[in-house]
Amino acid sequence: MTPQRLNEHVDSRILDQLSEGIKLSELISYLDGNIEKFSKRPSFINVSKRYILNNWSSVDIKKRYTTYLVMQSYKRKKDIEWLLSKRSEFEKINPDLNDKVLFNLLKLKEKLK
Repeated sequence: MTPQRLNEHVDSRILDQLSEGIKLSELISYLDGNIEKFSKRPSFINVSKRYILNNWSSVDIKKRYTTYLVMQSYKRKKDIEWLLSKRSEFEKINPDLNDKVLFNLLKLKEKLK
C-alpha cells in the first residue's frame, strides 16, 4: 500500500463517520483514539514523515503502515480543528454547508496544491 492509499484509507474512514452522523467536533476524539491506539503498538516508530517517505521500501511493512497511519490521523485532526475554527467564515459564504461538504472542501484544497 502506498502513502497515497493510506491517506485515502484515513479519509474514507472519516467520511464513513460523517455519513453515520458523527460531527466534525466528535471526529477529533475519534482521531485521538486512533492516534493513541496505533502509537502504542510495538510496530510504531517515532520518525519524521520525510524519513518514512524517503525510506518507504526499506522500512518494515507493519512499521511503515502503523507509523504513517498515526501521522495521517494527526494531520487530519489538525485539519479538522482548522475547519472548525474557520466554520463561521464558510457559513457566511454558504449557510447550508454540512460537515461532510466541509471535509470534502478540505480534500479539494489539498488536491489543488
